[in-house]
Amino acid sequence: MKGTIKNAVWVALILSGLGSVYAQDAVKISGVMFGDIYYISSSNIDTLKGQYGFLARRINLNFDKKQDENVNIRVRLEMESPNVDRPREIKLIPYVKDAYILFKTLDANITVGIQPTIVFENAEKIWGYRFVEKTVLDFQKVVPSRDFGLSISRKISLVNFSLMGARGGKPTYSLYSSLSLEPMKNVLLEVSGRYERQNDSVTTVLLHPFLGYKSEGFRAGVEFTYLKNNSNSSSFLSAFATKELTRRLEAFVRFDRAFQANPDAAKIAYMVLSKDSPVNLIFTGLSYKVAKNVSIAPNISYAMYDDSSIKSDLYVKATFNVNF
Repeated sequence: MKGTIKNAVWVALILSGLGSVYAQDAVKISGVMFGDIYYISSSNIDTLKGQYGFLARRINLNFDKKQDENVNIRVRLEMESPNVDRPREIKLIPYVKDAYILFKTLDANITVGIQPTIVFENAEKIWGYRFVEKTVLDFQKVVPSRDFGLSISRKISLVNFSLMGARGGKPTYSLYSSLSLEPMKNVLLEVSGRYERQNDSVTTVLLHPFLGYKSEGFRAGVEFTYLKNNSNSSSFLSAFATKELTRRLEAFVRFDRAFQANPDAAKIAYMVLSKDSPVNLIFTGLSYKVAKNVSIAPNISYAMYDDSSIKSDLYVKATFNVNF
């Protein structure tokens, strides 16, 4: 409740800024909507096998306001369908995803509020298919996509450095960091991480190197994650590539590996995995641009476990994505 009140007060302050009589520019409204027509051909959960239906996996509205040359404000409202293992509900309830103020100075950018964590932003941009699936850190619930805190980013020559401190209304203190550079044309090298302290007793350390390549018509990336939580450790690998086939058609493929069983695997949104075994995952398909900012992507998501007694997961989907 305390965290909810804090967030409500923060959003109220930002919305009041959006309506300031001294505002120089109008509020820019944009949004994203994506979802699936899906069929679960095979699942580690017997009751999910054969299930099919429609999911609005993400609908969001962005409200961006440029207060002046050095101050920007964003509020994002988001809603989504419940997970595939939950009862179907038509009513979607919006919640606040982003609510932050960005201050631009001569030397750095400073952001305060509910904002994206800085660990996997570059990997997600180069992957380019968030509407098909999250990148591995987000997908495996290793790092939250948002947190409430203060961040600072600065570019010095070819090097970008970002640091973020957050608490998020929980008895958890987190410190995120990212260091990236472009050693050559079209190549991005990044090392990011997270230090988390819970209840003064549980400490989590995350290390995340990423190598990405982006050129006209082709993108690729490899990321590795090492996570240590007190005496326990786990690691993840992800490699992907996308290739433009025609002006409207693009192919994509991604391979993920969880080297240890993930205790949060059963909580993964829209593809419920087993928490009892390491797993290999493949995401692949085609994306066709129907019109400007409108795409349809027939694709499959497949999971095969090291423990052969656990049934594999196969999700067949037609995914749509609209930006406006």
